[in-house]
Amino acid sequence: SERSLQPTLDWITGNIKHSMTVSEMARIAGMPERTFGRRFAAEIGCAPHLWLIRQRVARAQELLEETRMSVEDVASESGFGAAPLLRHHFMRTIGITPTEYRRKFFDQKDLRY
Repeated sequence: SERSLQPTLDWITGNIKHSMTVSEMARIAGMPERTFGRRFAAEIGCAPHLWLIRQRVARAQELLEETRMSVEDVASESGFGAAPLLRHHFMRTIGITPTEYRRKFFDQKDLRY
């Protein structure tokens, strides 16, 4: 029977800050890239790179809500590398800039440094 992609997804989210290609994701899953792409789309419902961007944006949202990290550091910790790329994907996914998001959702009472 086919193995679930869940262990691979868990590994990726646990290592979200590191740069990662779809071929590396496929290698972690232990399958050829084309097979991985098909399985991923069937099991998850989107292409691997889109899922990865969504996971990175979700991580950035957490960091913006819960820390005082600079946007540049949030970009690095969420795997976008630099603030311009974070801003680009954040705007496309969420519809506002990371800075606007933080202003709206930063949680003063549950602050982690």
